[in-house]
Amino acid sequence: MGLETAVSSQTPSLSKLKNLDDWFYQPEWVQIDPTPAADQDKHSYLIFADALGIGEALADKLEDASHEVVVVKTGAEFSQTTAKQFQIAPDKAENYSQLLNALPSPPDRILHLWTVNNGSADSLSAKDGQAVRAPNQTLGFYSLLYLAQALGAADTNNLQIRVFTNGTQQIQDERVSAPDKATLLGPVKVIPQEMPHIATQLIDMQLPVSPTNEPFITMLLAEIQADPSENITAYRQGKRWEQQFVPASLTPDATREPVVKAGHVYLITGGLGGIALVMAENLAQQAQVKLVLTSRSGLPDRAEWDTWLAQAGANNKTSRIIQKVRALEAAGAEVMIAKADSSDREQMAQLLQTVHQKWGAIHGVIHAAGVLNDGLIQLKTHDEAAQVLQPKVDGTLLLDELLADTPLDFFVLFSSTSSVLGPAGQVDYVAANAFLNAFAHSRNGRGLTPTIAINWGVWQKVGMAARAARGEFEEPSGALMAHPLLDRLVTDNADVIEYITDYRIADFWLLDQHRLKDDTALIPGTGYLEMAKAAVDKGKANGTVEIQNLIFMQPLDVQAEGTRRVKIRLERDGERYNFTVLSQSSLARNREEWTEHVQGNVTHST
Repeated sequence: MGLETAVSSQTPSLSKLKNLDDWFYQPEWVQIDPTPAADQDKHSYLIFADALGIGEALADKLEDASHEVVVVKTGAEFSQTTAKQFQIAPDKAENYSQLLNALPSPPDRILHLWTVNNGSADSLSAKDGQAVRAPNQTLGFYSLLYLAQALGAADTNNLQIRVFTNGTQQIQDERVSAPDKATLLGPVKVIPQEMPHIATQLIDMQLPVSPTNEPFITMLLAEIQADPSENITAYRQGKRWEQQFVPASLTPDATREPVVKAGHVYLITGGLGGIALVMAENLAQQAQVKLVLTSRSGLPDRAEWDTWLAQAGANNKTSRIIQKVRALEAAGAEVMIAKADSSDREQMAQLLQTVHQKWGAIHGVIHAAGVLNDGLIQLKTHDEAAQVLQPKVDGTLLLDELLADTPLDFFVLFSSTSSVLGPAGQVDYVAANAFLNAFAHSRNGRGLTPTIAINWGVWQKVGMAARAARGEFEEPSGALMAHPLLDRLVTDNADVIEYITDYRIADFWLLDQHRLKDDTALIPGTGYLEMAKAAVDKGKANGTVEIQNLIFMQPLDVQAEGTRRVKIRLERDGERYNFTVLSQSSLARNREEWTEHVQGNVTHST
């Protein structure tokens, strides 16, 4: 499908739509025939062939038409099995580079069919379905991630990648049987943003009884030889559909019974985040509800809140959250704060048991947990991507399983417009949110609680995207500290003590009182002495300390509207500690890159 753009002599300005009803859009499927390619040249195809035979059937047709074709199948290691066939291990990134280097000529067309299969996990529990889902991530999301990284390191030009799959989209009333495969949309959406010479397309197919029958293969061949569409494409019973977005009216139904009811219990994961707390406030305004707010970091014990506020100050991030929770309670809500990872089976099962014992059954869920860790595809590691996928993918599936026998008023998933826009640097985040969209269709198709995925845009003041725009980091894990210079104790053993604190001028008097003319703030020399003492005392006054061999290496500065993550590290050296202060900008491309500012030795005086 081609896009026509009207060019104006004046650049249009962006403005806020005044009518709230004009803010919302929803996907719609339209029947559109493929656009025949003007280019009728012969091409070099690289086909990642599925186990059902579709890829090999396409390879035969393309070879008959005099195209160059190489077929890749899954295996344990990289190997060349015939002149035009290879095997690679889908989970080994280096195999993809080995493959490209071994090809007789660089491909200009890639067909990826590794997730085309008959496996379905939508009717299985999160635990049992893992045997189906895990291979789909390896064969799908991670395979495309590694392929893109290999292509980025190679010399490629004007390349097209078509990704074929099944069970990820709902066109009419069919089941979305494999929402986990929807993570493919992460690479499909983001690769062209980061590598403009590569065009991508996702084609979701409804498989016939015989997937290699002649009409079906001929239909897919016509798609392959057309211009790739920027929209998600689907085939259902011989008809071709493309996803578009149309305005959606959200006019409230005045006759509808209120969904939020007094006395009902509502679980909000990621419940101490900015958007989640706004939702909690809205629920509390509608009725006297009971709220369970979870987060991986939690809050100090309630008995310590007053002490915390007095010591850390009102501008401290944890202090602000405490004040918001108290405001919820003042509005009439009962609030339970729980430290729990939404993707951790043991923690969530224990939490639900605790809630049931105290308040009874849960009536509604808002799944707002998530991690945003921007990074280019070329630099993204498996573990970094898994950290982003886990709360939204694994967390959603776990909640679905643990609450399978609980009748809910609603199950709301917080997705993002990034799943549609595919911004550069967010291949994993786009994938995770695309899963949420597909899962909502899948769960509704099972006749369960009304499930909705809301694709939020960037909020002005709260949320992960707003934090990223302000240059803030994801919240670190570790014990909270009630000291003005220390936020979290992330490592504490016999050999190493380590703290992580995000420094912002507005939150730290030490910075606010030491500004330069351009409003940049510097940590003064005496500030490092305070850091050393607080670190070895673990935030509590514990006598005098002796600091020796202090070396100032580089100033630690914080920009007026920026954030700097500071690491204070103590390494035991006999009776004393080697003391180091390091920092990292929130704008750093490599989050493993730290700048060293000060080092020395610190010990308690005898």
